Amino acid sequence: MRAQTAGLVVTSCHPRRFDPPYVWLKDNLPELVCRYGKPLELKLDFTYHKPDAAKAGLHGGSMLQDHMNHEFDYLCFLFGIEACTAHKLFDDEDRYHVSGTREDGIVFSFGGTRRLDGKTYGEVIEVRFERATIHIDTYHSANSYIHEHELASSTLRLIAPGTTDYDVRFQAINHNWIDAIQGKGINYLSADSMYANSFMSVAFARSNTVAYQTK
Repeated sequence: MRAQTAGLVVTSCHPRRFDPPYVWLKDNLPELVCRYGKPLELKLDFTYHKPDAAKAGLHGGSMLQDHMNHEFDYLCFLFGIEACTAHKLFDDEDRYHVSGTREDGIVFSFGGTRRLDGKTYGEVIEVRFERATIHIDTYHSANSYIHEHELASSTLRLIAPGTTDYDVRFQAINHNWIDAIQGKGINYLSADSMYANSFMSVAFARSNTVAYQTK
């Protein structure tokens, strides 16, 4: 409210909203729901390289504080903001895991590690629907598929959601920022989104269980 009164634009950086595989899932979600039923679960997993010197001790050695707001933002981007309860299962400098459930019945699991020797940012998105599970490998599109549960267990339908593209996603964020401050467009993040993302991370700094209530 104070930023609006002063004519300022407040934003944050959640590049997955513009990353091709994540966008593909968002764009195709209505069709997937129509074909496979209600979404029941979202899993987001990443496997990164070991922390470099710049990451040492960041956020007091909490990988959750460094990362979870991105996972939570995508959950809300995909399905909307909803009241939820989440539990911290593990949090260290090179590994974290959080799981929870929303009032709309969708459960979620966020986690990842920074333990690889090679410099990589592998990520996996998995959504469980009533009649299928979709698996997206954001760095190796050939490993992406839909497992249709009513078919033979060995039957996987290959999909092509694209791969992560840092140029695409950061150019989109920068263009949105420029348009917003010039009054040519609106911030891609709502005030409610920024509050929800910040609330979850800050609350987990004080507790192992966090309940988020919508306004």
